[in-house]
Amino acid sequence: ALRRALHGPLGGPLEHQATQANDELAQQLEAMRRRCFEQQGREEHEVEELRVLIRACRDDLAKSEENFSSMARLFDEQRREQAKASLRPSSAIVAPAPTVAPTPTGLSSSPTRPSTAPPGGIASRFSAAVETQSSASRCIGREASLPPSSSAS
Repeated sequence: ALRRALHGPLGGPLEHQATQANDELAQQLEAMRRRCFEQQGREEHEVEELRVLIRACRDDLAKSEENFSSMARLFDEQRREQAKASLRPSSAIVAPAPTVAPTPTGLSSSPTRPSTAPPGGIASRFSAAVETQSSASRCIGREASLPPSSSAS
């Protein structure tokens, strides 16, 4: 019945309009598929960039944890040495002059406690650990500065 209506006295123009509408819909569908494919490619690229960033942050974290463990071990060794030194007779101990050890930003050092750390010992290892920690902070800062995911829009 539909075919007869299309081929009736108005069949020619009506059939032409149906073909035009079909072509337009096919073009729109193809454009939508192309946009979806492009969007998927952008999202996959963004995910890969985030994976690389996460790997870098994990590496920085592992280094920071390693440095922290080293610092904890050195601190414990120094504490034991100081405990041994305090058990020696007082005549054998010559108290060094109070010094202020270099400290990372945000921490304070007490001038009433002398620093017995040898130059280049714990202080230099501590500086290396602080630098690694700063590196991890920069990594976290990069992560925070990433643009929001375009998939949310």
